[in-house]
Amino acid sequence: MITLRAALALAFSCWCGVALAQPAGGDSMETRLARAAAAEQSFHFEDARREYAAIVGVDGGAVPRLARRRLAYLDAHSESAFAPLVALERFRRAPLSGTDIERLAAFEQDVADFPRGRCRIEANEALARAYLMLGSVDRAEHVARRALELPEATDADRDASRETLASVLTRAGRSDEALRSVEALVTPDPGREASLRSDARRAVWVPVAIAWLGGFVTITLMVVIRARARVLRGLRFSTILVGALGLLPLAIASSYDDETTDTFASLALVTFLAIALGSLLGAGLGAASAPLHLRRLAAIASAISVVAASYVVLATSHAVVSFLP
Repeated sequence: MITLRAALALAFSCWCGVALAQPAGGDSMETRLARAAAAEQSFHFEDARREYAAIVGVDGGAVPRLARRRLAYLDAHSESAFAPLVALERFRRAPLSGTDIERLAAFEQDVADFPRGRCRIEANEALARAYLMLGSVDRAEHVARRALELPEATDADRDASRETLASVLTRAGRSDEALRSVEALVTPDPGREASLRSDARRAVWVPVAIAWLGGFVTITLMVVIRARARVLRGLRFSTILVGALGLLPLAIASSYDDETTDTFASLALVTFLAIALGSLLGAGLGAASAPLHLRRLAAIASAISVVAASYVVLATSHAVVSFLP
């Protein structure tokens, strides 16, 4: 779609020396184009439409082509003598702030009275995105679902509403519903589907990993408390090893990319803690003369805990590379 900014830019270039034919009526096309763009800027869309209509009869050239596109846009948004378009453009041009919920609610009431047409479709879409930007997830979902039900909406309009709805549902932590919304697109978006499937997997596996870590910490503490001071005597070498291994991810991150340092700092911390807990568990079982098979199981559990802790950090920072379809 040719934007109002493009119209202004082209009008300026014409004033700077592009020689074009003149339409009937005396004024040059560039003059009329400039007036039309100024009228759109000041919300006088009927005046803009007349200026564009005076240009489109001229054959050839960039200005008539632009005028035809802007005229087609205004004709498509001319319901109720442009009153809905004026309200929509005022809403679009006003910057959003965190205290604008009341303004959005007032505009939502206005949109409810819009007649069928492009303005009602685009207003609902803009309103849903604005609610989402301000964190009002419930209202954003309500408006996005209402946009899907508009009878005048095209397949492309409904796809846009489904995309917005998927963003809303993702923000709400409902990845499965977001995925279903994207799967319903008339024009498929494989990249978005893959991303949402990854989010859905994280929503399942992160709580599982956290539950595993909670159980591992509980069992380790129980073993350590029973073994008491005997555990500390078996940790001298392990403590040094744990410190070295815990700093390794952080060292890699700081030398690779400063933007990943925070993620890898968290990864280094949880790796340190997971290995330390594994060392404590091993020392506690050794001090208690636990059977060999039990100590082997503890070693496997420790390794799983390191992986689980690392996965939680990477998944919550969206740094996990998935190999699943």
